[in-house]
Amino acid sequence: MSEQNFPPKITTSDGSFIMSPKNDYAFRLLFGDEKNKEVTISFLSALLNIPVEDINIKDPSVLKQAFADKSRIFEIRMFLASGGQADVEVWLGNDPAIKERVVPSLYNMTFSQFFSGERSGSVKKSLSLVILDCNASQAEEMHTTYRLYDCENDIELSDSMEVHLFELPKLKSDGEQNKKSPEVLWLMFLNAATEEELRMAAEAEPKVAKAYDLLLEMSDDGENRRLYEESISP
Repeated sequence: MSEQNFPPKITTSDGSFIMSPKNDYAFRLLFGDEKNKEVTISFLSALLNIPVEDINIKDPSVLKQAFADKSRIFEIRMFLASGGQADVEVWLGNDPAIKERVVPSLYNMTFSQFFSGERSGSVKKSLSLVILDCNASQAEEMHTTYRLYDCENDIELSDSMEVHLFELPKLKSDGEQNKKSPEVLWLMFLNAATEEELRMAAEAEPKVAKAYDLLLEMSDDGENRRLYEESISP
């Protein structure tokens, strides 16, 4: 995300430094680390409305590297309570054009299963979780879901690919009605501009509180701060 669309750091009462969790580097460090997978599982379960039991983060070694496309954060294999599995890629940005990049990326993620020993009858569901700091659809709802449909008859072709789009500018209206929703609380945490807003979300949900503690710990690390500041420099 560009510096214009989120604060370079969270505003605090004592002037201390706290990363903004919707910065691409901070987000990747918080949710893309195997050590924090309890938090990531809660985050994915809430936003996708799927009971996730375990996850495997693909390529965790690249967490601190610079990315040419900072919007695509990471890819995760989810192990579900139902016994099934699904792959999800997470996107974060402030450009509506991300939607155009999500579609081919989602297709490639699905297609790649055929080259990794997967049998056609056991192709895993592929999902894209897209969090945008701008409006990108005509829907009033903050969270919209897209699948493959016949346009004329509104018949679903397949649920093997799915895009979940979250538009943060619409969070305020949805949040007023669903303040206790885990989905809303996680997005309030991501969208926070002040320490008080972070605490409000953390006090309402234990797993968000864990994420808040991790964010403070990350922010106290000198090397993390250096890399974070590099990520927001022009």
